[in-house]
Amino acid sequence: MVRIHRVSRTPLSAYVDYLWLADGYSQPHAQEFVLPSASMTLVVDLNDESAGAVRMYGARSQPLVLGTSKPLRVMAAHFKAGGGFPFVACPAGELYNLQVSLTSLWPSEAAELRERILEHRRRRTV
Repeated sequence: MVRIHRVSRTPLSAYVDYLWLADGYSQPHAQEFVLPSASMTLVVDLNDESAGAVRMYGARSQPLVLGTSKPLRVMAAHFKAGGGFPFVACPAGELYNLQVSLTSLWPSEAAELRERILEHRRRRTV
């Protein structure tokens, strides 16, 4: 299942265009492509075996490749054009066509962000 939620409340709506969640999403093919974007994307891998997999993707001229050989459990925030600047400590151009671990940008907060998302999901399923 894939869900997309357009962010409409301030202050987040000034920076984030939409959030998307893929939970248990699977396909018969091993990869799926997300079209290039002129905006940054924050991707949180929610699979248990990929602990700590939180990445910031810069604007891209190439597609983002998602592995779909096993059910996908991912949550992402797609920033508006120019909307990622408050969340990174470097010029956005330095992230062009790159993906970086969020721990390199937010050393102490990256693991906490993923854990808070997972905890919220656990509470909702109980």
